[in-house]
Amino acid sequence: MTIKFTNAQDNGKNLSDKKEVVYTRNLIVFDGQEMREIAVARWYMSRSNNANRVDCSIWIFNAVFGEYTAGNGNSSGFGFCKFSDAFERAINSAGVYSSAPISGRGMGEVDKFLEELGKHAGFNHVYVAKG
Repeated sequence: MTIKFTNAQDNGKNLSDKKEVVYTRNLIVFDGQEMREIAVARWYMSRSNNANRVDCSIWIFNAVFGEYTAGNGNSSGFGFCKFSDAFERAINSAGVYSSAPISGRGMGEVDKFLEELGKHAGFNHVYVAKG
């Protein structure tokens, strides 16, 4: 998988005051001396029983591309993984692109992308904390 960064954005949105946080992913690396968090992704949904829209925001810290970038995306509909679709839209909003498709392919693809992001940043010890 190849990861391409175009330019830094500041499009991340913390929606936790309006919506429920349903998933989180924290990208944690070991830099030889300490553990560091270099990216955070959160997925949000409305508290309504008939909600089908998923919002995702990602914040990627300076250690990855040399500058901070953040993005958000959303997805709705049926018959595919909205969580991975919203994630790919969020990373694209942050100016980050993957050569491998993520959208609609499940959270396993999201985790693979995050691991690759840590390796792209030059870290050998990469961990994706799931919540």
